[in-house]
Amino acid sequence: MADAVKDNWPLGELIIVPHVRRDDLRWSDIQTEAQDQIGAALQAMYAALLQQPLSPRLAKLVWEFKADTEGTQRGC
Repeated sequence: MADAVKDNWPLGELIIVPHVRRDDLRWSDIQTEAQDQIGAALQAMYAALLQQPLSPRLAKLVWEFKADTEGTQRGC
């Protein structure tokens, strides 16, 4: 049984640790690693999203909002 417990699991594998067998430190490490992987994936998705062009309608709306905001700031 001890051979089945390893600290070097391959990336991408889901690790399920029964509550009875886990210690708090290892569980905290697993949670931290999972949160780091989720954060990195979300950052990559957000970066890819920012690279996408705006639709013409959305670009027009942004342009109008920007012009309106600049006019308000100038006191118009």
